Amino acid sequence: MGKYVFILPDLGEGIVSTEIAEVQANVGDIIQEDDQLMNVLTDKAVMELPSPVTGKVVYLAGKKGDVVAVGTPIAVFEVEDSLANIPDDQSLEDILRKDTANSDTPQEGAPKVQPEAAPKKEVKTKTPQMQQAVAQPVSESVSAPPEVDNTVLTSPYLRRIAYEQGVDLTQIKGTGPSGRITQEDYDRFAAAGAPRSSRGQKKNGVKEIPVIGMRRIIARRMQESKQNIPHITYVEEVDVTGIEDLRHSMNNTREEGQPRLTILPFLMLALVKACAKYPKCNSTFDDAAEIVYQHNPVHIGIAAMTAQGLMVPVVKHSEALDIWGVAAEMQRLSEAAKSGTAARDELIGSTITITSLGPLGGLISTPIINAPEVAIVGVNKIVERPMVVDGNIAVRKMMNLSSSFDHRIIDGYDAAEFVNYIKLLLENPAMIFV
Repeated sequence: MGKYVFILPDLGEGIVSTEIAEVQANVGDIIQEDDQLMNVLTDKAVMELPSPVTGKVVYLAGKKGDVVAVGTPIAVFEVEDSLANIPDDQSLEDILRKDTANSDTPQEGAPKVQPEAAPKKEVKTKTPQMQQAVAQPVSESVSAPPEVDNTVLTSPYLRRIAYEQGVDLTQIKGTGPSGRITQEDYDRFAAAGAPRSSRGQKKNGVKEIPVIGMRRIIARRMQESKQNIPHITYVEEVDVTGIEDLRHSMNNTREEGQPRLTILPFLMLALVKACAKYPKCNSTFDDAAEIVYQHNPVHIGIAAMTAQGLMVPVVKHSEALDIWGVAAEMQRLSEAAKSGTAARDELIGSTITITSLGPLGGLISTPIINAPEVAIVGVNKIVERPMVVDGNIAVRKMMNLSSSFDHRIIDGYDAAEFVNYIKLLLENPAMIFV
């Protein structure tokens, strides 16, 4: 019997590491080629990694929530000699020692997925179809996955046990190669009454919840956006009485198969017109290259709350769709995002985003920009208020738009003009359709 090392392939978009979302196999399992091995998280989607071979699992890189680096071994299989991709005399310990001895950054020699290629197998995703990299023999250029404490050499399994039991691995003297902590080292330390760390322990009745999975990705992206982008938020109230009357009328006369309209499709069409008039707001900003890309197509991201957390499906080429088209596409994408079946391509590429909490939308919000975009339009709830109309008091349906802009690219005056043009369109809905 030989061994086959499965290397985590390049997942595209400059991703250098990924988080394990779920592990379907266990060490010792005998699995078939293309059986599900594990799922990993990217910024936009959950990707399935099937087994590249038929064999016995003798090593897995970690558990749910662990972060592994592109180009590192995520699994080792015991296989028929004809399927082996490492020398017969190389032991599992040798593989792992080489893995841990290298740096935490993927090297240029790491295998890379080429989107145009047609290799034998594919990485299956719950979102897009991506190509799977062919596993390469382990070499000195293979890097180690980033761990919670990279000064400690040990297996992902022992890291997990230590985390769950609150054991500080830095207190254990490793007797393995290069000071690696072995199972015997850990057991000896635990039997001696090892001092526990505070990780994973209750503190005066407070439960510690690890931030992993989609929540970790959301947290990182929100933090990066707020830290890197100087936000300016502009709030404007809009009288939507007329457009609400039109919406109800269109819903009452819609044809079979046409979706029920909310106010969002009207806002999307207004946004298309506003982006044509103020193209600076339909841009993305590469701050590293200091280049602003103004987009002709309007790809509108619709922030949607799902069981997995916040996702932003994208209605591509909204400028080419009518009111029923944008409504149908928005409904389809929202349902796909909530069910976890949205393709990766349907979750990327937005040029401007709309965020709405519907009836929970409050009066004012301060939405966070979906980088690298430069603008996001927040929709607040519709409320009836007494307003002065032609010198008389009338009850009107009012809605606030709370919109944030990247102040590096959009000046306050430009932001105000952009939002006020959307207000003009929504208060005069006939203008949306001409």
